[in-house]
Amino acid sequence: MTVGHVGVREFRGRATGLLEEAEPIAVEWHGKVIWFYIPVESKSMPDGIKYLTPAGTMISPKECEERASG
Repeated sequence: MTVGHVGVREFRGRATGLLEEAEPIAVEWHGKVIWFYIPVESKSMPDGIKYLTPAGTMISPKECEERASG
């Protein structure tokens, strides 16, 4: 398996295109890997997708539990 490497700035600028690719991506900050994106093939949207929030939005553990129960 080939893993692409990009810096945080490059990832931020090209995120949409990078996430459409089928290869895993290692995102680096100051030369250290801080995050991996590993694509998953799926014919239907997983149930967990409803828990996603817009980029940069933080939700509390309480809100997360409320979304899960509700």
